[in-house]
Amino acid sequence: MKKSLFFIFVVLLSFSQKSKIPITKSIEKQMASIPSGTVTIGYDTTNVPISSFYLQKTEVSNAQYKEFIEYTRKYNPEKLKEIFPDTNVWVEQLHFGEFYTKIYLFHSAFADYPIVGVSKKQAEAFCDWLTIQYNAQAKKKFSKVKFRLPSQAEWQFAAGNGRQDIFPWGGIYMRNSKGMYLANFTRIADDALVKIDGKVQFVINLNNDTLKPQQEVIPFSYDLSHSISSSFITTPVESYFPNKFGLYNMAGNVAEFVQEYGITQGGSWLDYGYSLRNNVASKYDEKKEVSVKNGFRVAMEIVP
Repeated sequence: MKKSLFFIFVVLLSFSQKSKIPITKSIEKQMASIPSGTVTIGYDTTNVPISSFYLQKTEVSNAQYKEFIEYTRKYNPEKLKEIFPDTNVWVEQLHFGEFYTKIYLFHSAFADYPIVGVSKKQAEAFCDWLTIQYNAQAKKKFSKVKFRLPSQAEWQFAAGNGRQDIFPWGGIYMRNSKGMYLANFTRIADDALVKIDGKVQFVINLNNDTLKPQQEVIPFSYDLSHSISSSFITTPVESYFPNKFGLYNMAGNVAEFVQEYGITQGGSWLDYGYSLRNNVASKYDEKKEVSVKNGFRVAMEIVP
């Protein structure tokens, strides 16, 4: 029954998809301006200087990466295998993944979901391709730019709003005042919102035996973008709430590659809350680099 409902949901969602504007034509609007400043990496106390740069407001989506795939298929078919995502990661890493292996990258219902199953090298190849495509355009805001992965320092500075915020939203809690989760991650315990004496309160490990007559359980929301609970898998790249710089999903959804090898930032939908902290880097080895957890967003610098 659950599987049938999910298939219906996917079909309905696919009809709601709007036409996609190619990333090569709209990338300027997708970039947030990040000012210069300083940041400390992790729990170090050394200030690292940050020059102003641009960072993509969202993680790279399936639709955007598929532009790269289709361009390569048409003009560099011999390179297609090198840049094609590994869709088998769904089966290898999740017991329910066979469905997503066949549909996640290819169906329009998932066009706005973050690309996964790519390596850091493939992410860098995407950046190189985007650089060439943008600079070749006749009409553009900047005469010449370079797209690349952000450095760890740049990423943490942007996620922390130019300060040392623990989470991108600036607070220390994983929910807002209405009890809605602020990121897509894995919860540790079952929980609920309960109205006690007219006030909404968060209760961990709620069960019916603990309820009192004056307490009312508040139904969870099923809105994927602002859900009371985390999503079943990834969520669309423009989900939840942006931080001060207008950046979405800097915490959760997919862990993001940075320039430094062997680490990702931000945590993912399969990680617990600790990994979502701005100053926490998740380590991976070469065998775990390509994953349903890892994705990326691009940084842009102006070339003099």
